[in-house]
Amino acid sequence: MDEGKAPQNTVHDNTKLGYILNDSEIRAMSMNSAYSQNYSITDTTITIGDITFNYSINNDSPIFSTTNKTYADNSTLTWQLSSAPNAKEYVDAAQTQN
Repeated sequence: MDEGKAPQNTVHDNTKLGYILNDSEIRAMSMNSAYSQNYSITDTTITIGDITFNYSINNDSPIFSTTNKTYADNSTLTWQLSSAPNAKEYVDAAQTQN
């Protein structure tokens, strides 16, 4: 652990909640601070910031694949999108960064 190699719990610290604000932005919240972030979408991917998720449509609902992102410090996080029906309510109640 002193060598900085112990597994980290990023589920809590890196959980983000958000909703689509308009055609190019999402409104997101992390650690009770809200901010806007750009997104783009194609027929098979959605990119939020610098993270791209593959998806497919099943019964008119999107099914998202998890994606791995490796950062400059050589750490790798696995990101997953899922539905959160009350996301807008929570994000809009958060302290605003931008």
